[in-house]
Amino acid sequence: MSPDAPRPKPRLPRGLNALDPDDRGRVHRQRLQDALVTLVAERGFPETSIREICSHAHVGPRDLYAQYPGKQELLLSTCDAIVAEAIAAVRASQRAATTPPDSVESAVASVLVPFARALSSRPAHASLILVDVFSAGAVGPPYRRGLVTQLRGLLADALAELPFPRTLSEASLIVVAAGVLQAFQRRIRTGRTRSLPAAALELAAWAAQYQTVAPLPLPAPIGATAPATDPAIEPLPRNTQRLPRQFVVPHQRDRILRAVVTLAARDGYAAMSIPGIAAEAQISIRTFYQHFASKHEAFEAIYDHAFGRLFARTWGASTQQESWLDAVREGVRAWVAFIATEPGMARFGVSDVLTAGREAVEKVDDAYSAFADLFAAGRPGDEPVSELVSYAIAGGIGGLIAHWIADGRATDAPQLEPHLVYAILAPATGDAEALHASGLAPVPTVIPAPVPSDDGQRTAAAYAQLVATDGFPAATLEAAARIAGVAPTVATEYFDDETACALQTVDGWTDRTFTAMAAAFASAPRDGALAVHRALGAMLAQMASEPEMLHLAVEAVEHLGPRAVSRRARYASLFFDAVSPVAGPNDAIPAQTRQLSEMVVDGVFGVLRRHVRERRIAELPAALPEISYLCLAPFFGVRRANDVAQLPFAAALAPSAR
Repeated sequence: MSPDAPRPKPRLPRGLNALDPDDRGRVHRQRLQDALVTLVAERGFPETSIREICSHAHVGPRDLYAQYPGKQELLLSTCDAIVAEAIAAVRASQRAATTPPDSVESAVASVLVPFARALSSRPAHASLILVDVFSAGAVGPPYRRGLVTQLRGLLADALAELPFPRTLSEASLIVVAAGVLQAFQRRIRTGRTRSLPAAALELAAWAAQYQTVAPLPLPAPIGATAPATDPAIEPLPRNTQRLPRQFVVPHQRDRILRAVVTLAARDGYAAMSIPGIAAEAQISIRTFYQHFASKHEAFEAIYDHAFGRLFARTWGASTQQESWLDAVREGVRAWVAFIATEPGMARFGVSDVLTAGREAVEKVDDAYSAFADLFAAGRPGDEPVSELVSYAIAGGIGGLIAHWIADGRATDAPQLEPHLVYAILAPATGDAEALHASGLAPVPTVIPAPVPSDDGQRTAAAYAQLVATDGFPAATLEAAARIAGVAPTVATEYFDDETACALQTVDGWTDRTFTAMAAAFASAPRDGALAVHRALGAMLAQMASEPEMLHLAVEAVEHLGPRAVSRRARYASLFFDAVSPVAGPNDAIPAQTRQLSEMVVDGVFGVLRRHVRERRIAELPAALPEISYLCLAPFFGVRRANDVAQLPFAAALAPSAR
């Protein structure tokens, strides 16, 4: 795409000097897309005609129809080109980065910031993909959903490159992607497109507050999916003159509103007609005009009706609670209950209403602002959540619900309740309390050892068992293969020798241990000392659950020399690199962190070796105070280390509040 509002070039040459047909088609497409961007920015998509587009692009109608079936397809193709360039800008920025992201926030920022810059540099293009696309009718909401999916994929790819096992769960990824686009849409609509890069940085910090190690999976469907439609209303009997008017009028109005909901889901606003509404509602056109002056008035009435009922239920359930946590839980519960019982109304409110164009986009913006204010009321915390983040949370929740409804799962909406509660709570309370209050299962602190599924894994497990029972020097790869029921020649296809078997087996076990540690570490993001204490507790629990693996690791360090020692140093370095940033401004961070880290690791390894030698690996969790104090004191001071280290492992896993 070219810059905003480009002036099309003169007509292409004809005759002997004509361009190749493929090149001519490419130039025509570019001119038509540029013309569409310019005209839609000036007057809107519905008011822009094919003739005007062709005239502005200096392209004949026949040439336009050779490229696109119609105006709607031209719009979608133009949007695709804009999005493709924005994604290309993200990829280029990531390739050009001198250092890879080392945190969830930096990984998310590596996507959002270049994406925002690409949009902010061309406001008309940004408006087309985030605002004006809804004016194209029923294709608008699915297009937004596809854009959310693409942004979610970019975020997931960036997070997958992190050196530490941190991620955003599927629900959080969708909430973040949808919330970011909703926040960008609002700024574009209100003329603040240039502020998108700054907003992207703030939204990246917000996204990082949802980081977990073990994912929090979305629930599977309860039953067969079905379209989001409300129960049909039975038609009135003939000769309604005999019925009381106070019964007939509301019934007719309700039928009209239900018909609008049905047609909006099927065709969108632009394709809807008054005769079509009357036919769907099984009333006369004259009866329609007795209730509404136009289809626009009926459209507004159903949106006000749907939003009013949803907000009233949510507000009523929320404001009756004494605590903010209860207010959020009960408000969300009322929200998803409405979706489950009136799926057609819900779909209209979060999705189909947008097909009415810019005015409807503004209405939805205002609705999300109302929900943001509702859930912000009474929110605790010394650092209040910003207006931008509050709005992104509301928009993200709406986006997740819209995905759920589009998948035909509106009646399953109550299953989303804990994920929606978590999305609201985590930025204010921290991950641990949000997980506890939302009812989501906390991340496991012990990662189960995988069941050996192939010859190599069976050989490795048998080798670890041999080292634990006979000692490292006596354990051989041939004996391990025999115990595992594997031919020695097959075992050597997996491992060159005993050293390779030991190191590969220890690497797999270390990955599980670090995953458990990182999960526990992330459960206390507002309390660095407690986060480290929990990580150490998870480490000891993991070691106690796999005694053969700890035995192998200790023996490998003592018998394999530099290769095993370097592995120990690398994992220790990762751990202490994670510890240092969580120390607060008043904590005693030593100047020589690396040298001190090596001394601490030697002390911890001594405790582990003693338990292995004395066959007391199962008692390792009881050594948590000793090891925790050893690790915490240099970074957080003696007093803080002593207070935290005395917490038993079970208490360390409880929600924290610093």
